[in-house]
Amino acid sequence: MSAVLSLKPSYYEALKRLTLELAGINLGQNHEFLIETRLSALARKEGYDSLLPMIEELFSSGQTRLAVHVVSALLERDTQFNHERESLDDILRTALPSLHRLFKGTTLRILSYGCSSGQEPYSIAMALEKNMDLFPGLKYQIVGVDYPSVALDRARSGRYTHFDVQRGLPIKDLITYFDRSAEDWVVKESLREKIEFKDFHLLSNLESLGEFHLVVFRNRLAQYSAPAQIRVLRELASVVRELGYLVLGRSEGVAKLNFGLDKIDGLAHVLCKREVVVEAPVDPTIKIPNGRTTFDGAKRRIKRARSELSEMRPTKENTQVDSKFASASAPKPPPPAPKSNAAPKPNPAQIPQPDPQHVRPNETAHTAGYVSAPIAPPRSPDALERPKVDLQAEPKPGAEKVATSVPARVTAPKTEPPRAPSQRRADKKAEEAAEIEALEFELETLFNFEDMSQRRQDRIKS
Repeated sequence: MSAVLSLKPSYYEALKRLTLELAGINLGQNHEFLIETRLSALARKEGYDSLLPMIEELFSSGQTRLAVHVVSALLERDTQFNHERESLDDILRTALPSLHRLFKGTTLRILSYGCSSGQEPYSIAMALEKNMDLFPGLKYQIVGVDYPSVALDRARSGRYTHFDVQRGLPIKDLITYFDRSAEDWVVKESLREKIEFKDFHLLSNLESLGEFHLVVFRNRLAQYSAPAQIRVLRELASVVRELGYLVLGRSEGVAKLNFGLDKIDGLAHVLCKREVVVEAPVDPTIKIPNGRTTFDGAKRRIKRARSELSEMRPTKENTQVDSKFASASAPKPPPPAPKSNAAPKPNPAQIPQPDPQHVRPNETAHTAGYVSAPIAPPRSPDALERPKVDLQAEPKPGAEKVATSVPARVTAPKTEPPRAPSQRRADKKAEEAAEIEALEFELETLFNFEDMSQRRQDRIKS
């Protein structure tokens, strides 16, 4: 086989690096014969005599258009109809029922990423057409994207050889959805008009394609390098709309890098885009009701605060203990002077002396000047009794006139009008609110709680 190959080994390595840089795909080893086979056909199409002049011009001039065509020719893969039928059944069993229910009445947009020669988009379309009885009124539009190549041109035309349709396509589907054209088979116009094929760089930004309800990218992820896999999955997740689906090959998955996608029914290859919940901005000036209809919580807080206050207020025992410690810590006063029962002796110099000229005959010098008052005789027990009142005596004329001159006033007891239940509840809430405010004021006075004062001010403002 080495005699058939016309390129130098350095060219093969250069083509592998070019494919990795432009498409993020590793060609692997021992693909020299495949490279020359595919590029020889491209060289003839581009007007070169052989493969070598095209490769030399590619690396000498660096033409972007030629580089894209070379990479596209190297990345052409052999596909077939209804490839991996199990994953198509997962789409019909899991993704389509949910999408038809959520987006009923709208056209479902389906993306076939890396569609190559078009067998995958046509297989999806035929599966949907055969199950229209399960999804009445279903409307869909399929978009297939891939690098520009001969395979993508064949997908646009919908023309396949007899060998192509024999691989994976049942004879009933061939008769229903294909028309015979000479030696080939062509997809019917009614099915082909629902599918659109576009030339697209698979590693570029996909925002220009829009959003899709379903994105299918099967059995191609392993060909990409690790950085290219992250880039491809991120771009695919960005075009899947909320509650939409991304379907990979049954042997593929996103591991821990979910990119906002969740597994469905334990299937690692069927992923659903999470719904983004946007919370409305909250105006801080608007009072949000907390759903409280009673003051049970406030009553419990009042009861707990009262019990704490009762524990902290001074009691008789605490006062005795405090006075005991206070007396023990205070300085002791000096001891009092000893008392004696003997009366103090008067000073003779301080006693006034009577005048000898005014001394009466019966008085001595010591009793002169002191006059004793007369003592009244004691009363008898009969004189100390209260005067008796005669209850049967006739009243005085004046007293009767005064008693009858004041008319008797009989006032009926005041009764409040009955209040409505709503008014009684409002009054009760007002009383409880006043009680709470009074308790908070008491707590603030005793303990100087600043936050409680601020809370009372907020309540007054509200």
